[in-house]
Amino acid sequence: MILQPEPRLYERVSQIDFTSLYPSIIVKYNLSPETLRHPERRGFLSSIISPLLELRIETKRRKKLDSSYVGQDAILKWMLVTCFGYTGYRNAKFGQIEVHERITSISRELLMQIKELAEGMDLEVLHGIVDCLWVRGAGGVEEADEFKQAVERETGILTEKEDYDWIVFLPLADGGGAYNRYFGRLTSGRVKVRGVMARRGDTPPYVARMQKEIFELLAGASSGEAVREAGAAAAAGDGHTPPGGEDQLFPPLRRSLGDKGAREAGAAPGAGHGDGICGGGCRELGGGGGGECCAF
Repeated sequence: MILQPEPRLYERVSQIDFTSLYPSIIVKYNLSPETLRHPERRGFLSSIISPLLELRIETKRRKKLDSSYVGQDAILKWMLVTCFGYTGYRNAKFGQIEVHERITSISRELLMQIKELAEGMDLEVLHGIVDCLWVRGAGGVEEADEFKQAVERETGILTEKEDYDWIVFLPLADGGGAYNRYFGRLTSGRVKVRGVMARRGDTPPYVARMQKEIFELLAGASSGEAVREAGAAAAAGDGHTPPGGEDQLFPPLRRSLGDKGAREAGAAPGAGHGDGICGGGCRELGGGGGGECCAF
Protein backbone atom coordinates (compact mmCIF):
# COMPACT_ATOMS: atom_id res chain seq x y z
CA MET A 1 0.00 0.00 0.00
CA ILE A 2 1.17 3.51 -0.82
CA LEU A 3 -0.10 6.86 0.44
CA GLN A 4 0.81 9.33 -2.29
CA PRO A 5 2.58 12.49 -1.08
CA GLU A 6 1.96 16.04 -2.18
CA PRO A 7 5.19 16.99 -3.98
CA ARG A 8 6.95 19.87 -2.25
CA LEU A 9 9.35 20.73 0.54
CA TYR A 10 8.36 20.03 4.17
CA GLU A 11 10.15 20.94 7.37
CA ARG A 12 10.53 19.08 10.68
CA VAL A 13 9.41 15.67 9.42
CA SER A 14 9.89 12.24 11.00
CA GLN A 15 10.00 8.89 9.24
CA ILE A 16 8.83 5.75 11.04
CA ASP A 17 10.09 2.54 9.48
CA PHE A 18 9.08 -0.97 10.53
CA THR A 19 12.09 -3.23 11.10
CA SER A 20 11.95 -6.23 8.70
CA LEU A 21 8.20 -5.87 8.32
CA TYR A 22 7.33 -8.94 6.26
CA PRO A 23 9.51 -11.36 8.26
CA SER A 24 8.13 -9.84 11.47
CA ILE A 25 4.58 -10.47 10.24
CA ILE A 26 5.43 -14.11 9.43
CA VAL A 27 6.76 -14.66 12.96
CA LYS A 28 4.17 -12.63 14.85
CA TYR A 29 1.18 -14.17 13.05
CA ASN A 30 2.70 -17.66 12.72
CA LEU A 31 2.24 -17.72 8.95
CA SER A 32 3.25 -20.86 7.07
CA PRO A 33 1.50 -23.06 4.48
CA GLU A 34 0.49 -25.67 7.06
CA THR A 35 -0.89 -23.09 9.54
CA LEU A 36 -3.52 -21.64 7.21
CA ARG A 37 -5.92 -24.44 8.12
CA HIS A 38 -4.28 -25.30 11.44
CA PRO A 39 -3.31 -22.01 13.11
CA GLU A 40 -2.81 -23.81 16.42
CA ARG A 41 0.33 -25.47 15.03
CA ARG A 42 3.78 -23.89 15.18
CA GLY A 43 4.54 -23.08 11.56
CA PHE A 44 7.64 -24.36 9.78
CA LEU A 45 8.29 -21.00 8.09
CA SER A 46 7.80 -18.87 11.20
CA SER A 47 9.97 -21.17 13.33
CA ILE A 48 12.82 -21.02 10.77
CA ILE A 49 12.62 -17.25 10.35
CA SER A 50 12.32 -16.36 14.04
CA PRO A 51 16.01 -16.83 15.04
CA LEU A 52 17.15 -15.15 11.80
CA LEU A 53 14.92 -12.17 12.55
CA GLU A 54 16.28 -11.88 16.08
CA LEU A 55 19.84 -12.03 14.75
CA ARG A 56 19.07 -9.43 12.09
CA ILE A 57 17.60 -7.04 14.68
CA GLU A 58 20.75 -7.42 16.79
CA THR A 59 23.18 -6.95 13.87
CA LYS A 60 21.22 -3.93 12.69
CA ARG A 61 21.67 -2.42 16.15
CA ARG A 62 25.37 -3.28 16.29
CA LYS A 63 26.24 -1.96 12.82
CA LYS A 64 25.36 1.55 13.98
CA LEU A 65 28.29 1.28 16.39
CA ASP A 66 30.58 -1.03 14.44
CA SER A 67 30.72 -0.98 10.63
CA SER A 68 32.10 -4.53 10.55
CA TYR A 69 28.51 -5.74 11.04
CA VAL A 70 27.26 -4.10 7.83
CA GLY A 71 27.94 -7.15 5.70
CA GLN A 72 26.31 -9.56 8.14
CA ASP A 73 23.26 -7.34 8.36
CA ALA A 74 22.94 -7.23 4.56
CA ILE A 75 23.16 -11.03 4.31
CA LEU A 76 20.49 -11.52 6.96
CA LYS A 77 18.28 -8.90 5.37
CA TRP A 78 18.25 -10.63 2.00
CA MET A 79 17.83 -14.07 3.53
CA LEU A 80 14.68 -12.80 5.23
CA VAL A 81 13.43 -10.99 2.13
CA THR A 82 13.91 -14.17 0.10
CA CYS A 83 11.96 -16.22 2.65
CA PHE A 84 9.03 -13.88 2.13
CA GLY A 85 9.33 -13.84 -1.67
CA TYR A 86 9.56 -17.62 -1.85
CA THR A 87 6.05 -17.92 -0.40
CA GLY A 88 4.73 -16.44 -3.66
CA TYR A 89 7.00 -18.39 -6.02
CA ARG A 90 4.89 -20.75 -8.15
CA ASN A 91 7.48 -23.55 -8.13
CA ALA A 92 8.24 -23.29 -4.42
CA LYS A 93 8.50 -26.68 -2.69
CA PHE A 94 6.81 -25.42 0.44
CA GLY A 95 5.39 -22.10 -0.74
CA GLN A 96 1.72 -21.25 -0.98
CA ILE A 97 0.33 -18.12 -2.58
CA GLU A 98 -2.28 -17.69 0.15
CA VAL A 99 0.53 -17.20 2.67
CA HIS A 100 2.07 -14.50 0.48
CA GLU A 101 -1.31 -12.80 0.15
CA ARG A 102 -1.92 -12.95 3.88
CA ILE A 103 1.45 -11.33 4.64
CA THR A 104 0.84 -8.42 2.27
CA SER A 105 -2.74 -8.07 3.50
CA ILE A 106 -1.57 -7.70 7.10
CA SER A 107 1.07 -5.17 6.02
CA ARG A 108 -1.64 -3.01 4.44
CA GLU A 109 -3.74 -3.25 7.58
CA LEU A 110 -0.76 -2.22 9.71
CA LEU A 111 0.02 0.80 7.54
CA MET A 112 -3.57 1.98 7.79
CA GLN A 113 -3.55 1.28 11.53
CA ILE A 114 -0.52 3.48 12.19
CA LYS A 115 -1.86 6.16 9.82
CA GLU A 116 -5.02 6.37 11.91
CA LEU A 117 -2.91 6.29 15.07
CA ALA A 118 -0.87 9.24 13.82
CA GLU A 119 -3.97 11.23 12.94
CA GLY A 120 -5.42 10.44 16.36
CA MET A 121 -2.29 12.04 17.86
CA ASP A 122 -2.81 15.16 15.70
CA LEU A 123 0.12 14.34 13.43
CA GLU A 124 -0.04 15.17 9.73
CA VAL A 125 0.61 12.12 7.54
CA LEU A 126 2.65 13.21 4.52
CA HIS A 127 3.52 9.93 2.81
CA GLY A 128 3.43 6.20 3.34
CA ILE A 129 4.93 3.30 1.41
CA VAL A 130 4.72 -0.37 2.44
CA ASP A 131 6.57 -0.18 5.76
CA CYS A 132 7.33 3.54 6.19
CA LEU A 133 5.28 6.52 7.26
CA TRP A 134 6.34 10.18 7.15
CA VAL A 135 4.64 12.46 9.66
CA ARG A 136 5.02 15.90 11.14
CA GLY A 137 3.46 17.70 14.07
CA ALA A 138 3.74 20.84 16.14
CA GLY A 139 5.57 18.97 18.90
CA GLY A 140 8.61 18.15 16.79
CA VAL A 141 10.98 15.29 17.69
CA GLU A 142 9.45 14.63 21.12
CA GLU A 143 6.01 14.12 19.58
CA ALA A 144 7.47 11.77 16.98
CA ASP A 145 9.17 9.78 19.76
CA GLU A 146 5.80 9.29 21.42
CA PHE A 147 4.32 8.18 18.11
CA LYS A 148 7.11 5.63 17.61
CA GLN A 149 6.47 4.16 21.03
CA ALA A 150 2.72 4.04 20.35
CA VAL A 151 3.29 2.23 17.03
CA GLU A 152 5.42 -0.46 18.66
CA ARG A 153 2.96 -0.82 21.50
CA GLU A 154 -0.06 -1.16 19.19
CA THR A 155 1.51 -3.39 16.52
CA GLY A 156 4.06 -5.40 18.49
CA ILE A 157 6.66 -4.78 15.76
CA LEU A 158 9.90 -2.85 16.26
CA THR A 159 10.45 0.39 14.37
CA GLU A 160 13.21 2.87 13.60
CA LYS A 161 12.83 6.62 13.41
CA GLU A 162 14.66 9.24 11.38
CA ASP A 163 14.13 12.97 11.85
CA TYR A 164 14.54 15.48 9.03
CA ASP A 165 15.22 19.19 9.17
CA TRP A 166 13.52 19.22 5.79
CA ILE A 167 12.51 16.76 3.09
CA VAL A 168 11.39 17.10 -0.53
CA PHE A 169 8.97 14.67 -2.15
CA LEU A 170 9.45 14.87 -5.91
CA PRO A 171 6.71 15.08 -8.54
CA LEU A 172 5.72 12.64 -11.25
CA ALA A 173 5.27 13.83 -14.83
CA ASP A 174 1.53 14.25 -14.21
CA GLY A 175 2.16 16.54 -11.23
CA GLY A 176 1.31 14.01 -8.52
CA GLY A 177 3.81 12.96 -5.88
CA ALA A 178 6.36 10.27 -6.74
CA TYR A 179 6.09 7.20 -4.54
CA ASN A 180 9.77 6.50 -3.97
CA ARG A 181 11.74 9.59 -5.00
CA TYR A 182 12.74 12.05 -2.32
CA PHE A 183 15.68 13.74 -0.65
CA GLY A 184 16.08 15.48 2.68
CA ARG A 185 18.49 16.64 5.34
CA LEU A 186 18.49 14.54 8.48
CA THR A 187 18.98 16.28 11.82
CA SER A 188 22.44 14.67 11.89
CA GLY A 189 23.39 16.93 8.97
CA ARG A 190 23.45 14.19 6.33
CA VAL A 191 21.37 14.36 3.16
CA LYS A 192 19.41 11.20 2.42
CA VAL A 193 18.61 10.63 -1.26
CA ARG A 194 16.25 7.99 -2.56
CA GLY A 195 15.22 6.73 -6.00
CA VAL A 196 16.59 9.43 -8.30
CA MET A 197 19.14 9.85 -11.06
CA ALA A 198 22.68 10.39 -9.79
CA ARG A 199 23.35 6.71 -9.03
CA ARG A 200 21.58 5.17 -11.99
CA GLY A 201 23.94 3.36 -14.31
CA ASP A 202 22.50 5.02 -17.42
CA THR A 203 22.84 8.59 -16.11
CA PRO A 204 25.46 10.68 -17.97
CA PRO A 205 28.44 11.20 -15.65
CA TYR A 206 28.29 15.00 -15.84
CA VAL A 207 24.62 14.94 -14.82
CA ALA A 208 25.35 12.59 -11.90
CA ARG A 209 28.28 14.76 -10.84
CA MET A 210 26.18 17.92 -11.02
CA GLN A 211 23.43 16.41 -8.91
CA LYS A 212 25.82 15.08 -6.28
CA GLU A 213 27.38 18.53 -6.00
CA ILE A 214 23.91 20.01 -5.52
CA PHE A 215 23.16 17.60 -2.68
CA GLU A 216 26.50 18.34 -1.05
CA LEU A 217 25.60 22.02 -1.22
CA LEU A 218 22.17 21.36 0.30
CA ALA A 219 23.73 19.41 3.19
CA GLY A 220 24.65 22.79 4.67
CA ALA A 221 21.06 24.06 4.57
CA SER A 222 19.36 23.40 7.92
CA SER A 223 15.95 24.83 7.01
CA GLY A 224 13.62 25.18 4.05
CA GLU A 225 14.51 28.84 3.71
CA ALA A 226 18.20 27.96 3.67
CA VAL A 227 17.52 25.41 0.91
CA ARG A 228 15.94 28.09 -1.25
CA GLU A 229 18.73 30.54 -0.55
CA ALA A 230 21.39 27.95 -1.38
CA GLY A 231 19.62 27.07 -4.60
CA ALA A 232 19.24 30.67 -5.62
CA ALA A 233 22.90 31.41 -4.89
CA ALA A 234 24.05 28.36 -6.86
CA ALA A 235 21.84 29.25 -9.81
CA ALA A 236 22.98 32.88 -9.87
CA GLY A 237 26.60 31.95 -9.37
CA ASP A 238 27.26 35.09 -7.37
CA GLY A 239 25.39 34.58 -4.11
CA HIS A 240 22.38 36.64 -5.21
CA THR A 241 18.87 35.47 -6.01
CA PRO A 242 18.41 35.39 -9.80
CA PRO A 243 15.57 37.25 -11.55
CA GLY A 244 12.37 35.27 -11.14
CA GLY A 245 13.23 34.09 -7.60
CA GLU A 246 12.47 30.44 -6.87
CA ASP A 247 11.25 29.82 -10.44
CA GLN A 248 14.87 30.09 -11.56
CA LEU A 249 16.41 27.72 -9.03
CA PHE A 250 18.82 25.15 -10.45
CA PRO A 251 18.49 25.98 -14.18
CA PRO A 252 21.44 23.65 -14.98
CA LEU A 253 19.11 20.73 -14.26
CA ARG A 254 16.74 21.86 -17.00
CA ARG A 255 19.50 22.78 -19.43
CA SER A 256 21.27 19.44 -19.03
CA LEU A 257 18.18 17.22 -19.20
CA GLY A 258 15.68 19.23 -21.24
CA ASP A 259 12.01 19.57 -20.34
CA LYS A 260 11.24 15.83 -20.58
CA GLY A 261 14.31 14.86 -18.58
CA ALA A 262 13.61 17.59 -16.04
CA ARG A 263 10.16 16.19 -15.46
CA GLU A 264 11.60 12.72 -14.92
CA ALA A 265 14.22 14.20 -12.60
CA GLY A 266 11.60 16.04 -10.58
CA ALA A 267 11.73 19.58 -12.03
CA ALA A 268 8.81 21.14 -13.84
CA PRO A 269 9.38 21.74 -17.58
CA GLY A 270 10.36 25.27 -18.42
CA ALA A 271 10.57 26.28 -14.76
CA GLY A 272 12.88 25.23 -11.93
CA HIS A 273 11.93 24.20 -8.45
CA GLY A 274 14.09 24.77 -5.40
CA ASP A 275 12.55 21.60 -4.03
CA GLY A 276 12.57 19.66 -7.30
CA ILE A 277 16.09 18.27 -7.54
CA CYS A 278 16.99 14.63 -7.77
CA GLY A 279 20.07 12.50 -7.41
CA GLY A 280 19.99 8.73 -7.44
CA GLY A 281 19.75 5.47 -5.66
CA CYS A 282 19.51 5.41 -1.92
CA ARG A 283 22.39 7.04 -0.09
CA GLU A 284 23.33 9.66 2.43
CA LEU A 285 25.62 12.60 1.76
CA GLY A 286 27.25 15.27 3.85
CA GLY A 287 28.44 15.39 7.42
CA GLY A 288 31.48 13.32 6.54
CA GLY A 289 29.43 10.13 6.50
CA GLY A 290 27.56 7.96 4.03
CA GLY A 291 25.30 5.00 4.12
CA GLU A 292 22.55 2.99 2.49
CA CYS A 293 18.88 2.69 3.29
CA CYS A 294 16.26 0.26 2.09
CA ALA A 295 12.61 -0.64 2.52
CA PHE A 296 13.26 -3.80 4.55
